[in-house]
Amino acid sequence: MTAANRGKRQKPKGKPQKPHIKIPSTPNSASKGGVSAASNDKDTTSQEPQSSLGSAFQTPPTSPSSPVIDLPSMESMTQQSQEPQEKQPPQEQVNVNPAISATDIASNDILAIANVFATMKTALVSMTSAFDRLGTQTEKMMSLSLDIKAAEQLRQVQSTLEQQIIRHKAEIQTLRSSLQAKIKEAVEEKIRAQMYDIVKSSIQQEVEEKVREQLSVQIPEDLRQQVISHKRQILEVKTTLHNSEARRYNALQTIPGPNARLRPLLRPLPTPEQSPVILVSQSSSVGGSTLATPTSAFPRVPAPTPIKRIASNSLRSALPETVPPTPSHLFPRDLGALFALSQDDARRLLREYGLDSAAASPATENAKPRGLASVDEEGDALDSDGEKAGEEDPDAHAKYLNTFMAHIGVPFLMIPAPKEKVDESAPLSSRSRRRRLLTPLIIK
Repeated sequence: MTAANRGKRQKPKGKPQKPHIKIPSTPNSASKGGVSAASNDKDTTSQEPQSSLGSAFQTPPTSPSSPVIDLPSMESMTQQSQEPQEKQPPQEQVNVNPAISATDIASNDILAIANVFATMKTALVSMTSAFDRLGTQTEKMMSLSLDIKAAEQLRQVQSTLEQQIIRHKAEIQTLRSSLQAKIKEAVEEKIRAQMYDIVKSSIQQEVEEKVREQLSVQIPEDLRQQVISHKRQILEVKTTLHNSEARRYNALQTIPGPNARLRPLLRPLPTPEQSPVILVSQSSSVGGSTLATPTSAFPRVPAPTPIKRIASNSLRSALPETVPPTPSHLFPRDLGALFALSQDDARRLLREYGLDSAAASPATENAKPRGLASVDEEGDALDSDGEKAGEEDPDAHAKYLNTFMAHIGVPFLMIPAPKEKVDESAPLSSRSRRRRLLTPLIIK
């Protein structure tokens, strides 16, 4: 036994040291240690199994064919330990430390098993990396599959939208054609109806004109006059009946007040001499009176016109049309308005209802001398003689109102105020005030 072995075994004096093998922690270091140990060993039998491993996925190598060297027995080791050891200088003990290889401690079978474990670890690392790569590739394939699926869905949506657009275009075209047909039919029907009305009205006018011409030729003049008189008589009878009913109603209104309404009477059939249209209006009056007339104050009321009214200028010989009578717009609404009528309004009412003899020449009533000045309604200005132009005659006023009330059926009578002597020395204002205080008396 060598001196190194003796020095090494001096520490355990009682028991020899058990042989052991050191397996590297990682496959890389184990493979490198195995290669270095095999290169240092002179025995070629330990190199053959390692060199025979082509890759990590091959089968494990076989045991070496060389015989295994027997380890020293326990007796020899004890005898060697009992022999006296020679003292060596300290320098030799420090420097002598030979390198111990794996073949010195472990057998070839243990080395082969260690190589197998290292190979298995290497294969496990390779398989781990392969599985990692497979995992990443699987994730990539999954993401690609999602993208492919999304693209497929987009293509499906696009195709669906295209089909829907095509279907909508077809429906719109169908609707447009149907609307065009309906609008065309409606326009044609409307134009046809308008043309029918135009033709009908024109034909009716032509027929009426032809009938009038033939009637004017065939019917004699005396027969036409009879028709006119008969129509006038019928209107007169209707007017008389209406006025009788109105007089009976007005006779029942005996208490003055807002509820005592009067029913207006119709004016008699107008004639060219009695028509209210001939009345002098405000623009033609000399004094500038603002009293209402039928042509100025109430344009809505149809003013009476002459009896004959020709429908067409070319048919002068056709039958005339008689205008129905209308009530006067000056007719009072109730008893209070009736009693408050002025002398001019009462005179106009008498003239319109044919109760005044001066109605045949109404222009003579409003005529004034040229030398007189114009007078306003309130009577503030004086004429050239110093008298008021708007002064009323109480007797004439009472006469006009009594005549009109008797005509419309009101059971009242107006008695004029008594006349008094005028004091010329008194001022004009006091005379006018006293005259206003003397009101007429109305009795039933």
